[in-house]
Amino acid sequence: GMRVAWLLAGWCSAQSDNSSTTETAAQVLQKWYDQLEKNMKAPPKGDACVNAEGQTGMEQDCSEGCSIQIQQDTQRFGQFRQVIAAGGGPQTLAALGSALDAERVELVQKRRQLTRMLAFLRGEGNDKFSAEEVSDQVSRGRQCLEGVTSRIEITVSKDGHACVYSSIEKPAMMFANPTLAEENPRDASGASLAIPANLSAVLELESSISKKAFTLANNRYAAAHKLVSYVWMYFPGSFMTMTPYSGSGPEMPEASSTFCFVEFMPWCGMFGPDVSCASPLMMVLANNPAASSWLDCSEFGLLTFSPGNLGESSCWMLPFVGQQAQLIPGRQLPHRTCFGSHPCASSCNMDGAPDFTTQQHITKDGTGYDAELVALLYGLAGQNVSFSSVSYFTTSLSQLALLGVYPEDAALQHHGVQFVLPAEAQSISNGTGRVLTVEMMVEGLLWTLREQPLAEDEVYSLETYHMEHLDAGVVADFVVDQKGATYKDANCQAYARHLLTRVLSHGTRSGQAVELFVASQAPLSRRALVLLAGVSTALLGAALAQLLLLARFVKHCRAAQDT
Repeated sequence: GMRVAWLLAGWCSAQSDNSSTTETAAQVLQKWYDQLEKNMKAPPKGDACVNAEGQTGMEQDCSEGCSIQIQQDTQRFGQFRQVIAAGGGPQTLAALGSALDAERVELVQKRRQLTRMLAFLRGEGNDKFSAEEVSDQVSRGRQCLEGVTSRIEITVSKDGHACVYSSIEKPAMMFANPTLAEENPRDASGASLAIPANLSAVLELESSISKKAFTLANNRYAAAHKLVSYVWMYFPGSFMTMTPYSGSGPEMPEASSTFCFVEFMPWCGMFGPDVSCASPLMMVLANNPAASSWLDCSEFGLLTFSPGNLGESSCWMLPFVGQQAQLIPGRQLPHRTCFGSHPCASSCNMDGAPDFTTQQHITKDGTGYDAELVALLYGLAGQNVSFSSVSYFTTSLSQLALLGVYPEDAALQHHGVQFVLPAEAQSISNGTGRVLTVEMMVEGLLWTLREQPLAEDEVYSLETYHMEHLDAGVVADFVVDQKGATYKDANCQAYARHLLTRVLSHGTRSGQAVELFVASQAPLSRRALVLLAGVSTALLGAALAQLLLLARFVKHCRAAQDT
């Protein structure tokens, strides 16, 4: 009650219309939420392209070309209402599907955020929003409600059969380009002319390093190295390495089956269809049962009942210590405090030299939202400040970097986004930094203010888009939409990919080409080779010792028989 009164008092005092009240603010947001709910349930106007498994499968069907027609109410893929995609191949179709998926992600995130903001305005829940955040969302909601609802539908035709590949409906103001599409020009007979779609930006983004998915890269590697995959499956305690202890990395998979109040890790499909299932018996015998199964009433074994700080301590990752702490089956605790995505995050390079020109901040609640960052971005938006470029970068995971292993595939690396102000602009915060980097970590959102953009020796790959206009309010709106979203909802790769897609959709690109840098570092460094040689030597020494003991045992047995 008091926080709602304080919020609305501050918000209303900043408005010219002092008649705004809690009810009117909540009503606007509720109407916006209801509209988004309706948009998400809108069915396609034709038969959907689905197969027996409920998947589209059209990328394979269009391997030799299809006719792709786009019906759009806004100028998302060109100026006119009906446009066609030249070529009609699987790559074009996948790029169009990804573009509409990105538009749909914004719908889902906005709806989630409005749920939390409405609860806050009604004095429910534990989330807090500032007066500026509520004011901005109410303003955006009014624009959407006062505008029109627009629809985009992609229809695929082949061999006389047509179906709807993908469609989306939402307020025009939420589309990348809210300008309403024009009617197609007509020929002398009055027939509508076929106009090619403008897909240059869509196809360019489809080949971006942001599209590299960890799961696909992991499955490809497993299919090419089956022996390594099976050794990893059966190696004792290997499941411990599946959860990022801190920083970033792939999350532990969810349970695949439940039996008598016991849930089990997936033994089939863990590395895609090219790697067969692991033996459940061997998994239980070879691995720590606490890492592959757990009781509903004790998800994390004995650590379920331990204090939070004690349970998350990296000491439980030590050999035998963690085993004794989890005699009762239970999966590994998330949010460990050992390791990070890269040493000292953005403030140090791999040689450990600190960069004192940075200011680093990380959220305390483990979510992808930070109130201080949003306030800074709103301040820039109020000054009509625009970012001049946005870069998508990847860095090696420190767990691997410390071992001297640097995977070449961007899907096996940590991802983040960098925003740069133009040279003539003021700093982002109190004279500090004209560069902002944003990264999602297990601990929460990490954002850093820097004086200079990331150097090539600080990243593995860097993809830079030059912008004619990118309002800081677009970035702020995205961060507000991540309220309550944790690393499990969107890991570093998904968070960075959604952020890049949002800002590129709502910003205006300049005519400059995309700049791409990829490091030429060898996958295995000298450190890795030395460690590998040391481990191999130790294993060989252990094997020889075992053989010598066996030979000595056989010799004694023969001597005993002779006597």
